[in-house]
Amino acid sequence: MSESPVDNNTTNSLLDYYLVVHYDANSKVKTQLSFHYPENFKDKTIPDTVPRFCFPEEELTPLQGYDESKETIVEEFSFILTVMDGSKRFGFCRRYIKSKAPDFKPKCNVIVSTWSSFSLFQQVMDVIDLLPEENEVVVSFLQLLLSKPFPAKGETVAVELTIDQVRSNTFRFTRSSNHYEYLDYVSFEPLFKTCNVKTVIQLFTALVTEQHVIGIGKTLPQVSSCMNALASLIYPFAWQYVFIPILPKQLIEFVEAPMPFLIGVLADAAPLLQKRNRRKHSYCRFRRWIFCKTSFQYRQ
Repeated sequence: MSESPVDNNTTNSLLDYYLVVHYDANSKVKTQLSFHYPENFKDKTIPDTVPRFCFPEEELTPLQGYDESKETIVEEFSFILTVMDGSKRFGFCRRYIKSKAPDFKPKCNVIVSTWSSFSLFQQVMDVIDLLPEENEVVVSFLQLLLSKPFPAKGETVAVELTIDQVRSNTFRFTRSSNHYEYLDYVSFEPLFKTCNVKTVIQLFTALVTEQHVIGIGKTLPQVSSCMNALASLIYPFAWQYVFIPILPKQLIEFVEAPMPFLIGVLADAAPLLQKRNRRKHSYCRFRRWIFCKTSFQYRQ
């Protein structure tokens, strides 16, 4: 356990990659990388890994845990990748899983960055939502954005974008002035709505004693928000071990890692999780696992 890093990132770019991943239930490979910027991937694992985190469910329908009476469903969540050199990449996702538009296919817009400035990424996503869907316009916007130095805390970056030959818009993005800006993105409300105070204290104890913690929930926003809140409970310290807010079902073997971890999974992966636990772990080992079931209730 160490103090939370502040401004220890030497990269000057706001983002490493911007990707759009579509989901096609009728395709053999259900997740398709339909757009990405820049064109070349320095990290060759990105195009294979990121789509799994965008749609960690093997089946997106039926929309379990969602209000299907809504005409549109848009959600945000995050994930963390550890690359070959041991450094981390933060993924911020805005996912569109239901729309009244004809021929709609679920999609996920993703920003991958060495920074965890999620409140800044939300502003960028808001602008991308306003832009025409033509890739050329989005590329022009991203090129202009990346030509600007990454803002210091509390500073604003302005980007002037010509959408067509007549219209020009200026978009402003302000970075948080918070000493630990990750807290601007984290909300503790979902965690305390699903766990009582005693449970939260028990989870806090599990984290500071470096145990295995697994959270299971029905929807990505629920799991992502609760797991990020758990990781932030120990502020001003930082969790130094494996932290995966959302673990794709295809990577469920990660729960067999011997080191301490903090991992969130969706409810459809729970049977696989319990099966692996019974087969691979003794009762003594089992007691070191902290399970937060579908309602994030605590159980030893």
